Amino acid sequence: MRTWNHRVCRQKSEPSYGEYLYSIREDFGDYGYTQNPIAPTGESLEDLRWVLERMLETVNAAILKPDLILEDEPENHTGIAQAFEAVERMRELGYCYKITAAESGQTRVSFWKDEYDAHGAADENLPMAICLAAKAAMEGE
Repeated sequence: MRTWNHRVCRQKSEPSYGEYLYSIREDFGDYGYTQNPIAPTGESLEDLRWVLERMLETVNAAILKPDLILEDEPENHTGIAQAFEAVERMRELGYCYKITAAESGQTRVSFWKDEYDAHGAADENLPMAICLAAKAAMEGE
């Protein structure tokens, strides 16, 4: 089963900042990682604390083992081809899916095995919406 996690990402920075900028990205394994850094969020203060603790664990691991740090290369970003590989993998696992364009400019993606237990996500970036919805479905099992 594929898992998603946080990873420290290093990218070349502007000369005024130093040699590199470091950020936290969401890693989708073979499918790449988020193009932009992610911010910690939670539905409660406890959720937010939990996310921040996981992010701090990721940073501490990268300090101890620098080969865990992702180098920011555009070809590693989750693109449409990789996102649809995730859709195919979800179908292989028995999921149905639906992709809907919303008036807000976002795309909503849902995965379900049972129509009463759908998991979805929305984002302006279709590959990101697919990956977030797949993540929600896998975590919801």
